[in-house]
Order: sequence, then C-alpha cells, then structure tokens
Amino acid sequence: MDSAIALFLLLLVGSLALSLLLRFRLRRLRDRLRRRIGARFPDTEMLKLDLYANFFGVRSRGFNQIRGMGGLVLTPQYLYFLRAAPQKEFAIPLDAIHRIDYPRQFLGKSILYPLLRVTYTLDGEEEEIAWAVRQPQEWGKVIARAIAPTRA
Repeated sequence: MDSAIALFLLLLVGSLALSLLLRFRLRRLRDRLRRRIGARFPDTEMLKLDLYANFFGVRSRGFNQIRGMGGLVLTPQYLYFLRAAPQKEFAIPLDAIHRIDYPRQFLGKSILYPLLRVTYTLDGEEEEIAWAVRQPQEWGKVIARAIAPTRA
C-alpha cells in the first residue's frame, strides 16, 4: 500500500476516534449538568433550559475570564447559569434585569452570530453578562415575558 494512502487512512481513523471521544465526553458533561440543575430546580420551574450555553463573562471582571460551557436556566424567579468547568454559578433575580440585547462581541471576544447579553442591577451596581446560546432572540423573548409580572 502506498505510504500516502496509509497515512491518510490513519489520520481518518484517528479523527473519527477523536470525534467519538469528544462526543461521548460532551454527553457525559451535559448529563452531569442536567442532574445538578435538576437537583436545584424541578422541571416544572424551568421555563427554558440550554445545556450547551457558552459563557462569555461578566463585564466587571474584565477581559481575562474563563469562558466555558454550562447550563443556562430560566425560572420564574431567576436566570441561573452553572458553568461546568471550572464550576461557577450565577443566579440573577428576574426583577434585577433591565435590558436584553444581542451583540456579536463581548469583552473582546466575538463570534459570527448574536450573543444573549443581559444587563441587570444588584446592590446598586449595574452589571452585564453574556452567553452564546441557540436562538438568543427566543431566549430574550422568554426572559421578557418572565420579567413582565415582576414589573407589575
């Protein structure tokens, strides 16, 4: 067999094996997130859930933050995020949220599609937090509907 063909087949098999390994690891990570979030919030309280949310940071903590995948959950009281690794939790009361928008970059990090950015005020301090999620505008609509009763 020609050495170029052998090398190509070796790279192909290696790529497939790596792809399967990554898929397996992501599934395990997602299942672990789902269990931890489920222990904190019953399914009946979850208005929206994304176990593949990619955290882009909190404005006040500056540019050198660790991005990371995690679970984003909307409940009737909170917008809650659990970053998988390193583990970190954020719980934003809905009545603290006052703006939702969809920039393509946040804290110097950019992607090709809109992010979900939430601006809120806690203890008199305004803060911003952002995630890459599937359908960020849909997330924004659901959050806005959940916020409406807190504004009445």
